[in-house]
Amino acid sequence: MQVSEGSIAANHLLMKLSQMSGAFEHGDFRIEIATEDDWPWLVDVMAERVCENVSTTASRLEQQQRSVIENLEQKVDEEFVHRHLSPEVARRLVRATITKICGPEGYPNDLFIARDPDGRKAGYVWVGRTRHEGTLDPHALILDLYVVEAHRRKGLGSLLVETAEEWARQQALEQIVLDVEPDNSPARSLYESAGYQVFTIRMTKRL
Repeated sequence: MQVSEGSIAANHLLMKLSQMSGAFEHGDFRIEIATEDDWPWLVDVMAERVCENVSTTASRLEQQQRSVIENLEQKVDEEFVHRHLSPEVARRLVRATITKICGPEGYPNDLFIARDPDGRKAGYVWVGRTRHEGTLDPHALILDLYVVEAHRRKGLGSLLVETAEEWARQQALEQIVLDVEPDNSPARSLYESAGYQVFTIRMTKRL
């Protein structure tokens, strides 16, 4: 799958990252733009994570992916998805989301892959340029961030956050935002340690 036009400055960004203080302080990872060959793995990882977090999938689907579900070739009953989210249904949802974001109606974005010294995938960060729902001010949005379990607690999460932030600077954006589940303590600790603060709290009620 192709990413959209945020990748215009990607090569310059990678050069910039290689010069950033501390960006490669661990010496164990290299960061590069995802290739076509990486996307099947990315879809599988994203789908697996959706299945693992099925208890929170309901609100995510309703708040962030309702339009995606409505555009699937075959209608998906949301209540069924909430209770019986199979790997194949999860992959369909992930593919639809990727297609929507990276397609003509999407927005500039890039997905960066982290590889270990043997070239194996160690994690990724997906970042895009969008607008605030209320003010319409442009900002960067961390769409997703993931670190393979074997490489956690090695500083890779912080490196991926820094990669997204440098991407935002290259896009001349002054703010970067992200969504995190309230019970995801490791992720919240990572972002808080990088200087992120709670901006708003979204509350929902299932009817």
